Amino acid sequence: MSTFNTNTEQSIAEPKFKKGESCIRNYGGGKRQLVFIDECFYKKQEGVYYYEYSYFPSSDGFCYEDGLRKLTEIEKKQLKKSPLNMPMDMCSWNNDPF
Repeated sequence: MSTFNTNTEQSIAEPKFKKGESCIRNYGGGKRQLVFIDECFYKKQEGVYYYEYSYFPSSDGFCYEDGLRKLTEIEKKQLKKSPLNMPMDMCSWNNDPF
């Protein structure tokens, strides 16, 4: 289903990720993080979706849709076993300079 934008007479595609969904945030440089979608906003002027997310243990962030990807089937199984099995490159214990 798509929504209809009456100002531009163009339809807007549904977001790829839904509130509450688990996915992987790609940071570049090979860094990845399991995140949980908290909110999704459509940025009309840019024509893109912008997401607010949270991640373990207690952080949050924002990104555009192209900075996220769906979980693979293997990752979904790993997540069911434990979120500690998932990518956590941005957690504080992985960024300690000491």
